[in-house]
Amino acid sequence: MYAQAITHPYIRVIHAPGDKKINMLDLGPFHAKISSHITQIIEDPSFLVGPNVTHVTGAMDGEPWQAQEVIAAIQKMAPQFPHLKPLLVVFFKGASETWKRFTSEFAPGGLIDEATAEKKDLAWMPATNDVSEGALGSFCVLMQWQPQLTLLQYNVQAMFHHNNTQAFMEKNFQADDYKFVHQMQGSSLIILYVSLVS
Repeated sequence: MYAQAITHPYIRVIHAPGDKKINMLDLGPFHAKISSHITQIIEDPSFLVGPNVTHVTGAMDGEPWQAQEVIAAIQKMAPQFPHLKPLLVVFFKGASETWKRFTSEFAPGGLIDEATAEKKDLAWMPATNDVSEGALGSFCVLMQWQPQLTLLQYNVQAMFHHNNTQAFMEKNFQADDYKFVHQMQGSSLIILYVSLVS
């Protein structure tokens, strides 16, 4: 129920298409909306459990449920579970406290809230840590295929590809640069050197 009401709507916003870059520092009002919706469900759980439940009032963003079949199954079984609403309230109270901790830096009157649009743009932060998670996932996959690699070697390879080092070498390297690189020992050191000079 929480996922349908809060998690999926939240993810739909922060995982915007790649061309729509969302600044985490602009999400204060959105986090306040989440908190407000959680409070609404605590005060009246019939927004999620009951005969008149719809995505319009139950989902935080009012968009269709991520899994309509889940909601339908819960609604069908709800009469068999008289403690469902009280348990839902307790869970959402815990979620409310957690959201307050996770979003405390966005509190009204705080540094982020009081920052100008220009300052927020200067301190731009992605809304997710997908880049870090993607890098970790890539590292895990590569280590399965090449378990002999050290972390330094992995980082050097990642920098080589991310910085487009090959194109830099083709454009800027002179004979002396190639000679120096060939004299170095270890491919990771070569890639590291080239990445640093690029």
